[in-house]
Amino acid sequence: MSSVNLNWPGWIQRTQGGWRNGNDGPRDVPPSDEGRSGQLGPPPPVFREGLGGGGGVGDDEPPPYTAAEGQPPQGGRTWPRVVVAGVALLVLLILLNIGIDIYVDRLWFGNVGYQGVFDLRIVTQVWLFAAGAGVALLVLGGTYAIAWRMPVEALAPAVDDPRLSRVIHIIAAVAMILLAIIFGSVAAGQWDLILQYLNAKPFGTTDPQFGKDLGFYVFELEALQFMKGWATGLAIMAMLTTAATYGVRLMMHRGNARSTLAVRIHIALTIAAVMGLFVWSYWLARFELALNPGGFVFGATFTDDNIRSPVQIVKMVAGVLVILGVLSWPFHERLRFPLTSIALLILVSIVGGAILPAAIQRFTVEPNELQRETPYIERNIAATRSAFALDQIQEREFAADDFVDEGDLSLNPEALLNVRLWDHRPLNDTLNTIQTIRPLYVYPDVDVDRYKVGGVEHQVFLAARELSQANLQPTQQGWVNRRLQFTHGFGVVMTPVDEVSPAGEPVFWVSNIPPEVIEETSSGPIDLEIVEPRIYYGEVTDAYVIANSETEEFDYPLSGEESDGEADQATTRYSGDGGIELGGFFRRLAFAWSFGDANILISGSVDGDSRILFRRLIQERVNELAPFLQLDADPYIVVGEDGRLYWIQDAYTVTDRYPYSQPHGVGYNYVRNSVKAVIDAYHGTVDLYIVDDDDPIIQVWDDIFPELFKPAEQFPGDLQQHWRYPQDYFQIQADQYLTYHIESARGLFNREDLWAIPQELLRQQEIAVEPYYVTLRLPDQEEPEFLLILPFTPRNRLNSIAWMAGRSDGENYGKLFAFRFPANKNVDGPKQIENRIDQDVAVSRQFTLLGQQGSEVIRGNLLFIPVGDSYVYVEPIYLQAETGRFPQLKGVIVVNGDTIAFEDTFVNAVDVALGRRAAQGLSFLGDVPGQETPVEPAAAVEPEQQEQAAEPAAPIELSDDAAELADQAQVAFEEALQKQREGDWAGYGAAIERLGQILERLSAAAE
Repeated sequence: MSSVNLNWPGWIQRTQGGWRNGNDGPRDVPPSDEGRSGQLGPPPPVFREGLGGGGGVGDDEPPPYTAAEGQPPQGGRTWPRVVVAGVALLVLLILLNIGIDIYVDRLWFGNVGYQGVFDLRIVTQVWLFAAGAGVALLVLGGTYAIAWRMPVEALAPAVDDPRLSRVIHIIAAVAMILLAIIFGSVAAGQWDLILQYLNAKPFGTTDPQFGKDLGFYVFELEALQFMKGWATGLAIMAMLTTAATYGVRLMMHRGNARSTLAVRIHIALTIAAVMGLFVWSYWLARFELALNPGGFVFGATFTDDNIRSPVQIVKMVAGVLVILGVLSWPFHERLRFPLTSIALLILVSIVGGAILPAAIQRFTVEPNELQRETPYIERNIAATRSAFALDQIQEREFAADDFVDEGDLSLNPEALLNVRLWDHRPLNDTLNTIQTIRPLYVYPDVDVDRYKVGGVEHQVFLAARELSQANLQPTQQGWVNRRLQFTHGFGVVMTPVDEVSPAGEPVFWVSNIPPEVIEETSSGPIDLEIVEPRIYYGEVTDAYVIANSETEEFDYPLSGEESDGEADQATTRYSGDGGIELGGFFRRLAFAWSFGDANILISGSVDGDSRILFRRLIQERVNELAPFLQLDADPYIVVGEDGRLYWIQDAYTVTDRYPYSQPHGVGYNYVRNSVKAVIDAYHGTVDLYIVDDDDPIIQVWDDIFPELFKPAEQFPGDLQQHWRYPQDYFQIQADQYLTYHIESARGLFNREDLWAIPQELLRQQEIAVEPYYVTLRLPDQEEPEFLLILPFTPRNRLNSIAWMAGRSDGENYGKLFAFRFPANKNVDGPKQIENRIDQDVAVSRQFTLLGQQGSEVIRGNLLFIPVGDSYVYVEPIYLQAETGRFPQLKGVIVVNGDTIAFEDTFVNAVDVALGRRAAQGLSFLGDVPGQETPVEPAAAVEPEQQEQAAEPAAPIELSDDAAELADQAQVAFEEALQKQREGDWAGYGAAIERLGQILERLSAAAE
């Protein structure tokens, strides 16, 4: 076997005298194959000149190592080229992918009419990236170049190898480019923060601590903190680059070099720059105290104001001393001053930042906490009430009379009209059972709204019938079905909230496919027409589809009468403006690349006129246009006067940087319902309207994107009639009001009057009562209106203490009322009412009977319904077979004072609760869900019905003798007990009524 001469940087060589450095003497290893196998070759100059223990520079030094002594074969240089080519290809693919995504997004923004919004965002991000990357590259490259070229005092010659220098420069350049890309990307990612900073507006209110307008905290401080953090990171990287560069140069001088004054000044300047940014951070930290979450309340407290804020000033002074110490070091080369100033800064940070605040808090604040913290608690109360618009709530007293009588009802007849007998959760299950028509349809949600019926607003439930591709059968999961055929939902269902069919099912005003609108309702004619029922944009349309292709789209199933015998489904072609025309080859290629779907390019069913519809979810579309808005969880569908379907999406401006305001559990401490979006369910157009132009945050975004928003005056009038006080917004305000109805510092400190959201039962589980919509007349108001209300209870107690109402109609939209119950009066809360219902013998027995035969009793929303100065509670009861999800309404409970009425219709329950008639209970007990029963439809309580129900029962012939009356009373009582045991609740009620008459006559006879 021939010997091998390895072309390897062998800087240690074997000689006769042992192992030694390459400069210690002549090489005894021949460069030819005559040497021993595996002999290492000659070293490169860097190691021969720079790393030896001895070895000077003289005439007897061996000649420099050249490529001729051990040049690798040409094939050995191939792999760097392959790596470079691979990296270049990867970068090209990344850039291509980014470019295609930008192209597709720009087409989408152009389709919805907001291309200028997209262009501004992209231009801003590009400029920020370029500026960030450019500054980073300039700083890092500049400090590297200075450090590399800065003369040093050499005690030994440096390695002079162009290849080594080139390698170092390449490594440094790659590292700096990567860092520049990172810094540029970080800057571009904060485009919204920078735009807010550049377009900041004042709130018109100053914080009491530093006298700054609140806009400084909301729009500017966070941007300044980002700039400081970004600059600090860059300065630290520059300092490390400087240190690393000088370290490499020192190695090239074999450690035998000394710094010059210029080198020391350079190093000192980089350290001073970092320290200067720390001083800036101490200055900004003072303002962050107004956003401090760590005290008794949010915001600056006594310790923050008197200790932590001054400590930041002291730290700034100490930081300046550190800068002076560092800058003085290059001239005297003594570290005493710099180290002393650094030690002082550390000492101030530890003592002033931790020890002293803790001591002051423990020994000064805690013994006198209320006295010390009162000014700061008052700030917190004022800020929180302002930030959540609680200071706009109009507070009233509510008498809460014990019993609703005929007089109360005659003055407030609308109170028990439109009472919601359907809970949206069981109703959703029912709709998904009887109105989906085909398994591929689904009702994701049920929304409450109001429409004019017979010239009067009537409260209804409305639900969109959407197509869920998740419900397609396995045989229908092909690409053509998912992308070209099953593209849209169809129509809506509408049911009044207060009507029930004889079978306990909803009464439909709009139903079926195609939508059928009844001409006459129980409340009068309904003026409603659905011209375009197709829903291409909704709440479950999460997949992209291609419309107007060569493949006909599935429209709706045909009934036997409609079918022509050859097809059982109607088809359609999309003719709307939504989506983007796929056009020519390159556009189709771009979409195929972007969606990772080659079928877009190669399918014969897709042509240039086909339109690709994506981002079809309502919230996704709005969020893409305005990512700075927080969206309400419940977009709701509306039928416009033009017969088209529209979605209304409420949106909020929020921040977590409102000084002193207590954050809500979702994380932010300021919220306004400033925007409402309207989305066309067919075309997909999105219009954003500013409905609160007093909000500074939306003013800033309107200045940034003037073409994105429209004024509220341009909101379509027919759709404005369907504005609702948003549930999420109301819930957030209610949550904060539980504590911040308290306006005194002492009251908040003592936590003596905290409120809570009451509990109710749903499917045998306790849940918090949700805000619910009602139609009624508020106290001291002239007309009934559409309201969102919620009752409150004291914390850790069950009785009610107040209720809140949000108004939705006309000029009153957005106004809040809070009605407090008298402090000296106990008003049963929802949980107490639930307990009373459970403990009622008659009701409990009927629940037991309802739950037989494998059925589940579902208790719906327990509704608190104000009636004048009094109130009633209403709870619908549903029955559902355990094997299905098809709840049917089987009874209604009405609680009026001490009376609990459980009847099969709301009208009957109201009559019993008002004392108009005796209790009869549920006449259909023993029926199972789905059976047709002669149950009277639950309808509104009309005046004629009230008069008929109020007629007294036929008089009973009674004796005038007390003894005979006592015997008759005993007989009536025993009869009532017998009827109760038999479950004959009608007979039981009649016996009790007869007993009452006997006792009245007996009382008169005794007198």
